[in-house]
Amino acid sequence: MPKSARHKMSDYRERMRAKGLRPIQVWVPDLRDPKRIERLRAEVRFLRDHASSRDGNRFLDAALAEIEGWEG
Repeated sequence: MPKSARHKMSDYRERMRAKGLRPIQVWVPDLRDPKRIERLRAEVRFLRDHASSRDGNRFLDAALAEIEGWEG
């Protein structure tokens, strides 16, 4: 008789734990929600335009200019 989905998942988790891994759950913003997207955009604009971000932005721009076209 074939194993149920529950038993397959249980076996899979046991194999992964045997490899030293553990399951975690990660919640991320739902980028399908237009309200969430607009809020994230507003936060990015705020951070980008904030006076304390200027030095950091200059540093990042310089770093990106140095690695343009870089291949590892």
